[in-house]
Amino acid sequence: MTVHAQKFFAAIISRKRGICIWLAFAVVLALTFFPPWVSTIRFGERTGERISIGHFRYSHAPYESNRWVSCKVDYARMLVEIAVGECFVLALYLTWGRPKGIRG
Repeated sequence: MTVHAQKFFAAIISRKRGICIWLAFAVVLALTFFPPWVSTIRFGERTGERISIGHFRYSHAPYESNRWVSCKVDYARMLVEIAVGECFVLALYLTWGRPKGIRG
């Protein structure tokens, strides 16, 4: 392989690596700005059922909490979703973005 071809392929791999890094950043950013919310319904003194109500902006709760219903960010689910998204990006990087024996 000529020197020019090696530089060309190194530039393509570098661009793919950059795309993977920005995609990983975008996954974390999207899930921190739009976290999953959960609603807890209370029945008298005991805590009732937890219902997932979807992803909404962090700065605005989907609805106001009151005495019987509370609305909170589900941090455990958010961390699991970030981990799964980052595993997907890592798999993409390992198959697509890492250099394969190109030296230059």
